[in-house]
Amino acid sequence: MFIFLLFLASNTALSAPIFEPHAQETTHWVSAPTTRGTFGLLLSCVLTLFLCLWSSLHPNVPHKDETPVRRSTLKLMYTLLALLAPELIVYTAWCEHSSATTLVKEVNEALEVCPSPYR
Repeated sequence: MFIFLLFLASNTALSAPIFEPHAQETTHWVSAPTTRGTFGLLLSCVLTLFLCLWSSLHPNVPHKDETPVRRSTLKLMYTLLALLAPELIVYTAWCEHSSATTLVKEVNEALEVCPSPYR
């Protein structure tokens, strides 16, 4: 992601030589009136990535008092976070998995101490 931001901050980038094997040519920002420009390429890539992340993220089950607007806002925030720092989403999933594993162990221990008649 950092390299992508550096690319956006710079005005030129080195491109591979086309006709001369040892010449270095620079490629500038290409506008989009007659061809597919740089902005169009970047926009289509970012939108595709955003939509893939939006469909793959599954937040926790919402509270009964949580409004649909709040749920959508939360999912939007998680999607933007995944777009900028995907490792934080993986870390959050790992923390939730660890917490769930601990809770299962505690519940199983509590059931052994006080067994249910329905088991």
